[in-house]
Amino acid sequence: MAALIEGDEKESSALNDQLAKTVNALAQGKIKPEKLEEKLGKYNKPSNCGNLCLTRVNPEIWSILKPTTRARDVKFQKVQSSFVRASIAIAMATDQMLKARNNNETIDTAQLIRMLVDAIAILGSGNAQLNLRRRDSIRPDLNQKYAALCSSQVPCTSLLFGDDLVQSCKTIVETNKISSQMFVNDPKRRNTRQFSGRGSSHRAGDFRSRGFPKQHYGSHQRAPYYPRGRGYYRRAQSQGQGYYRSGGSSGHGSGNYHQTPSQSTSTGASTAKKTVT
Repeated sequence: MAALIEGDEKESSALNDQLAKTVNALAQGKIKPEKLEEKLGKYNKPSNCGNLCLTRVNPEIWSILKPTTRARDVKFQKVQSSFVRASIAIAMATDQMLKARNNNETIDTAQLIRMLVDAIAILGSGNAQLNLRRRDSIRPDLNQKYAALCSSQVPCTSLLFGDDLVQSCKTIVETNKISSQMFVNDPKRRNTRQFSGRGSSHRAGDFRSRGFPKQHYGSHQRAPYYPRGRGYYRRAQSQGQGYYRSGGSSGHGSGNYHQTPSQSTSTGASTAKKTVT
């Protein structure tokens, strides 16, 4: 590993200044999308080079992959496609030189330069896409508030997250602060609570919930609340008795229960009738 890192630091002789400027720009993927598509369309796979192609997933495997896995693989396919097209451009340029040498012909240097520069541009685009995929693989290890470092808006240099990482982090923090302050601070919305549960509603001065109807205190007396499933109320009805509650608290089953006057009168009248008979 150390040998690989040290090998990257070694340098060769300088290139032509204009060429070096072009290479540095293209190596970062600085090419317009329409220009890139134009270059990609010029270099199709030669008929006798079957291996210069995009490696696709077997249909049997592709059909069972998760959508997220497919999306991730498509991104890598795009990277690989750039490398394949650049290889085709280099192969075609090499073929032009071989033909000129074998036929003792003059080499069309202008055409060769165009083909090789196209290859550099396509490789640069692939390199930029590969850097983004590397960022995606690192994203889960980063603090969520710094996930924007993985955005394509943060330029890559010789370092994956740019030369000025500290400044980039500060910018992200400030941007997050501004975004959090853009929400309207509405007191009415802040103090409003909405209950959307089944059978419940909330309004000022009126609380209702399932199983607790609104109370009306006064002369009206309602039937007592009996625990569900014990049959108290049914037995009372079958015996011709009615009840009302007086006193006690508003809790379940509290207070005293009395026989209603109407039913008491009815019962007394019936008893008197039997006595006369």
